[in-house]
Amino acid sequence: MAANAPLIVHSSVGATADVFHLTRKVKEVVVRNTHATQSLTVRVWTGSTSAAAVATATANASVAGANDTFTIAAGQTKTVFKSTRQQYVAANMIASGATTTFDMEGTIWTTGS
Repeated sequence: MAANAPLIVHSSVGATADVFHLTRKVKEVVVRNTHATQSLTVRVWTGSTSAAAVATATANASVAGANDTFTIAAGQTKTVFKSTRQQYVAANMIASGATTTFDMEGTIWTTGS
């Protein structure tokens, strides 16, 4: 089930790719896979607006093993986006099997950091 939030998305995804996004500009995004056995595949997209990032992520489904994807093992956390410029971020995610819970957390842009 797709979800969005300003800085932290707590949600889940199954074996069908879905899009999750942050509604504030961020400079870093980490994804924490909280499932005990399933892995997550994540592909990150950015845009000049939140809607633009979501549109690109929606048009480009995440596929395990594809170029420019991150695989996050069960119980692991991985930085999936990092930039010196503020960006709107959307992630297309898919689980390796059963519905998998995760947290997607953005670090806000602050001047001078």
